[in-house]
Amino acid sequence: MRLLLSLIICGMVIAVARPALIFGIEQANVPASDAPETLATKPKCRIRVFVAPAAPRKPFSVAAYVQNGDEQNCTLKLPAGVTFDKDERSSKAVRTPANKGYAVLAWRVIAEKAGAYTLEAVLDNGTRDKATTNVLEQGIFP
Repeated sequence: MRLLLSLIICGMVIAVARPALIFGIEQANVPASDAPETLATKPKCRIRVFVAPAAPRKPFSVAAYVQNGDEQNCTLKLPAGVTFDKDERSSKAVRTPANKGYAVLAWRVIAEKAGAYTLEAVLDNGTRDKATTNVLEQGIFP
């Protein structure tokens, strides 16, 4: 049997499961597996996607910045009319360098024609972000 205690430190709730009797209060039946995960035990995974300006039929870059997403894969989902550049894979492993607080994943993609396209990056745990680019007929440099 375990007693679930919640502490508030600097505005964050930290859940701690400890077997104990406190001041005559009966011990609660809370299995350790029911203890909530919080920022103190597992940082929140976040992702942000950025898309470069583009011209039709020319490769452009898509970048996903991932925080606390190690040991997951990130998959870039493309809309109709957009394809991956040669030798590019849709899914990449997230690996955060030791000196940074985030990982950067990059893809090269090609839009067939001018228009607005929304691309989405999704992590294995379901965390996702979208970004829209306007593919201009002449690009940003005519």
